[in-house]
Amino acid sequence: MRRSIYYWISLLTIGPFMIVFSSLSLRVQVTQASHTQNPTSVTVPGSFQSELGCSGDWQPDCANTHLTLDVNDDVWQGKAVLTCPPATGNTRQL
Repeated sequence: MRRSIYYWISLLTIGPFMIVFSSLSLRVQVTQASHTQNPTSVTVPGSFQSELGCSGDWQPDCANTHLTLDVNDDVWQGKAVLTCPPATGNTRQL
């Protein structure tokens, strides 16, 4: 099969770039922030806090939305049940 002149021009133009880029290897290094201490408390503030018994919304100091650290898996956890009235357009999921 005979190649057109455009094929050879594109090969000569793009070919060197393809060789250079294919020979490059990407190296990703993950750095752990081992010097950063774990937090002593975690709170989830938001527009749902008044429904959970806080004095208002967006209150980071409200104890009702504090999370607790599970020492078995080192994950901050919490449970909350929110009931939103129908057709408000606001739903929250924790």
